[in-house]
Parts: sequence; C-alpha cells; structure tokens
Amino acid sequence: MPVSKRILLRNAVRSKLDLVRRNPSSAWFLFRYYLSDMLCKDACTVVSYPKSGRTWLEQLFIGLACSRSGRTAHAGDTYQHLASKCGMPMIRFTHAGSSWESGSRDAREILRTIHRSYAKKEFVLLVRDPRDVLVSSYYHMVHRTGIPTLEVNDMIDSPLVGLPKLVAFMNHWWDYTLEHGGPDQVVRYEELRANTIATFERICGCVGISAAKTELADAVENANFEKLKARERRSDGSNPWLTALDVKNEASYKMRKGRVGEYREFFSEEQQERIDSYIKATLRDGLGYK
Repeated sequence: MPVSKRILLRNAVRSKLDLVRRNPSSAWFLFRYYLSDMLCKDACTVVSYPKSGRTWLEQLFIGLACSRSGRTAHAGDTYQHLASKCGMPMIRFTHAGSSWESGSRDAREILRTIHRSYAKKEFVLLVRDPRDVLVSSYYHMVHRTGIPTLEVNDMIDSPLVGLPKLVAFMNHWWDYTLEHGGPDQVVRYEELRANTIATFERICGCVGISAAKTELADAVENANFEKLKARERRSDGSNPWLTALDVKNEASYKMRKGRVGEYREFFSEEQQERIDSYIKATLRDGLGYK
C-alpha cells in the first residue's frame, strides 16, 4: 500500500500519544519544546530535513550551554531552556515544514514554503547525503513512527517521504542560502562527523556564538554519539526524542548509527542506480553529493 498523508498523520499522532502514555513526563517536555519554538520566531535558525543530524547538533549546543553554566546535561534538557539561563542566543531548530510528522507536505508543497517564517536572522542550513537520509528516514518511520507497511521503494519514489521531496527541499534551501547568506552557512553532516570541533565552531560563528576551545571540546565530549545512545538506553522517557522504543532493538533508537555511507549496504544495486541517476539529474551541484 502506497504511503499516504492519512497514514503518516495517523501514525505520527498515535506514536506521540503512545510515548506520553508510557512516559507521562514526556508531555511536559513536548509542551516546553513546542512553546519555546513558537516564542523564538525571531531567533537564529538551524534549518534541516529530518534525519540530517539535527538532534545531534542540538545536543552539541546543549553540551555547550552546560559547559558554560557548569551543570550536567540531563535527558529532559532543551537548548532554549538552558540558553536563557547562561546568556546564549536563542536558536530555533526547524525542519521548515518538511517533517512527515507535521503536515506531510509533498515535493510540490515544499517549494511553497515561506522562507521568512524561518530565517529572519542568522541561520544555518544543515544537509546530509540524501542517500543516507533516506536510509535513516526508513528506519525511523518503520520502527519509531510505526509504519510497518512502508517499503524501501517508497523512500525512492514517494512524493511525501521519498527522494523527490528530499531533493526539492535541499535545492529550495540551497538557493535561498546563496541569495541571502552564502555557502559558508551550509554545513554538511559528513563534515561534522569527520571534524566535529572545528565544524561546530564554524556553526557557532554562524549563529553569533563565540566559544573557547575548551568549551567546544566539552560540548563534543558531552554529545559523543555512544554517550547519547547510552543515555537513550537508560532514558526515563522525559525526552521522547532521546528514548529508545525498544532497548533491545537498535533500529528503534533515535541515535541509531549515524554512519556515513550506510546506503551502500541498504539499497540494492538497481535502487542505488535509480537514486544516483535522480540525484545527478536534479540536485544542485554546490551541495556536493553528486
């Protein structure tokens, strides 16, 4: 059965309600998170497509705020809450309407996203190899959102969750970034994985944060991928986005693998050829993923 807006919305709502039923404290986290998002419309903005590394980047900023304030990070922390206590600028982390859990815009609707709603001040565009984004999206939708009928080919062809929508989003925001900022405001997930401290320092500069090397190192250590995964494993559920749905099933973790190039093991040769052909024909050259 092809994935539809109705299926996406139904399962997204159901998965959120299931989280709250299992862990009532997560309701307070979600309320605080979405309220702060509404209240910081004029803040610095980090724009990304789902599964491009936003959660990890947000944890890096949380680690920086903790280092600056001398406190220990907790599962229920949000950056906005910590920033207000240590004099750091507010940052809005947004998928700019591209999430399948909030409206399920298709590839055409993505092109009608109003930029001024998201990028009024300093901003960063966080991107990732679209092939790896598709893999991570598949695992999330099947094992966290709960759409067992989703097929791998949906990640290639579907205008709601597949490659056409992803490429449309990346091109759309790349064009905006070149017009209103510059290529230095584009950060690739692969750079962040390969050279985390230097890349995070560049991101901080883009949103107006000056940080000492020791603070950056502390933040990176605090947001170490394995540490975050262990925190997710032990989570009390207060942060539903860093809570494994099944601690015995790695595929259900938010911080699942974070690997670069996993798509080579996930897609068949024929599927990879189709994906590569589409990317070569449609993705902007400057993004660097052809």
